[in-house]
Amino acid sequence: MTPAGRFLTGAEASELGWFTPAGARMTQDNWADGNALALCAYLDGSDDPDEAPDGSSLLDDDFLVMVNAWWEPLDFTLPPVRPGQAWLTDIDSYHGRTPAAADTAPRCRAGDQVTVGPRSVSVLRAPIAAR
Repeated sequence: MTPAGRFLTGAEASELGWFTPAGARMTQDNWADGNALALCAYLDGSDDPDEAPDGSSLLDDDFLVMVNAWWEPLDFTLPPVRPGQAWLTDIDSYHGRTPAAADTAPRCRAGDQVTVGPRSVSVLRAPIAAR
């Protein structure tokens, strides 16, 4: 098994985080658990931004990617990655939600639970303007 520090090689540690469905940071024991079939990845789009050729900062929304490989739905507790962050469901592969439907989706915050369908992926987005 690849250790947690080897995923997304080149990404700064502040730009991503790995969480269990309970919203806790992944540990080496979590990574070594062969029965674990779900995880959540946090992708930071605005801390320590890259620069465009014109010198401007390349800012993006933040994302949570929740992967459920179980054959049943699974509740994920959203981790506290940035104070006051509000999340929209952009993609839900089980229910067929796409980014076009995200503007009407309810917002959720750290500590809220999101159910991810069986053998599916949900992607939540925290827009820069909503922080």
